[in-house]
Amino acid sequence: MYCAYLGSEYKIALEEAQSRIQALEQKSDKFGKAVGAERKLAAQLSTRLEAIRQTESDLKNEIVLTATQAQEAKKRETELEMDMYKQEFKRNKQKKY
Repeated sequence: MYCAYLGSEYKIALEEAQSRIQALEQKSDKFGKAVGAERKLAAQLSTRLEAIRQTESDLKNEIVLTATQAQEAKKRETELEMDMYKQEFKRNKQKKY
């Protein structure tokens, strides 16, 4: 009798454990899918972030290049103004003599 009782208790405990195991397996599957989706999203974001960083770097290079070109243009403008003043000075000097 005691063995039958222990056998039925063991069977009940085993059934409960199996149902818990199945529930945990389902949760594990859902968690695994969620982790997979998060990894995919992280990879996509990483790719987008790299593209954004590259664009930022390109823009910084363009800014430096444009600033250098602006400085060169300003220097050339100053040189042209100086040449103009020199020529004007020479003309005025020649008119006096």
